[in-house]
Amino acid sequence: MARQHFANELARNIRDKHSGVFFITTTRKRAISLGLTDGWITYCSGIRQHGQAAIEQLTEVEIASYRFALDADFPFRSRDEVVHEEAIATLEAALGKMTAEADSAAVEETPPTAKVGVKTRIYRGQIIEIPDE
Repeated sequence: MARQHFANELARNIRDKHSGVFFITTTRKRAISLGLTDGWITYCSGIRQHGQAAIEQLTEVEIASYRFALDADFPFRSRDEVVHEEAIATLEAALGKMTAEADSAAVEETPPTAKVGVKTRIYRGQIIEIPDE
């Protein structure tokens, strides 16, 4: 069920030409990050995998949770780069046709916003805020 919700959310963000990062946690408590730039899948970093290999890995794992951080800046490396068309083909082959239709079972979340005096970090796939000292 989480896989289809993720596929629909990804399709919606691609359709709306959003930039940001999907932080995905697997049922085995592993993290995979998927970067979007203006609606294009541009980066993917996974469990010891990078780029297209990480996209393929994403199709093989069970998704426990995910979160999309709109306009988030994540330190992807050049080895994490992917070709959008190849990434879409791989994801659709495994997850089925991605549709951007509203999913009544999915809870709509507002993206986090930057706050003065607070550092935002990712811990085990969750966004946490740490006050500046």
